[in-house]
Amino acid sequence: MDNGTADGAAGGAAEPPGTDGAAGTAGPWRNHFLILLDRIPLPVAVCHAYGEVLIANPAMAAQWGTVPGRLRGRNLLDLFRPRDGAQVERLTEALRLGHRSRYPLEVRWRAGPDEAEREGELTVDPVGDPSLRPPALAALLRIATPARRPHPGAGRAPWRPGSWRWPPGAPPRRRSARRWG
Repeated sequence: MDNGTADGAAGGAAEPPGTDGAAGTAGPWRNHFLILLDRIPLPVAVCHAYGEVLIANPAMAAQWGTVPGRLRGRNLLDLFRPRDGAQVERLTEALRLGHRSRYPLEVRWRAGPDEAEREGELTVDPVGDPSLRPPALAALLRIATPARRPHPGAGRAPWRPGSWRWPPGAPPRRRSARRWG
């Protein structure tokens, strides 16, 4: 647990902003936080106010096909493309003024050059001590459900008992008189 993840995976977490590396002051709560973060199925990242990722959970890293430690130090705006730049400007202005509410951003991203583009909502929430300026940000990603392809059997009549017949010319199936028991 010394390397920043609860399960000992490669990569690590930076100390929360404002603690100046005083891990002893966080005590066991830091480890509890990392255990919880690693187990949350929702993609989550904690970052600086200007977007640099401090720590990400495995669900967020899976969106990029990597491990959490490799997202550390990357900027959220390099990973996600907002659909509307005005949303980012409103968020920046609100943080500058010290407002502390949630800010949803509609985003798009590609996990790789050959991957399909994905869409979702990145909810950015200022967290931590209110006296810290600028605050740390928690970013939660809600992935939009892609449109489902129709089932290959769609459009056919539903199957009913007794509706299926042997192909023409096939001998009929007879039940054995022998009992199994």
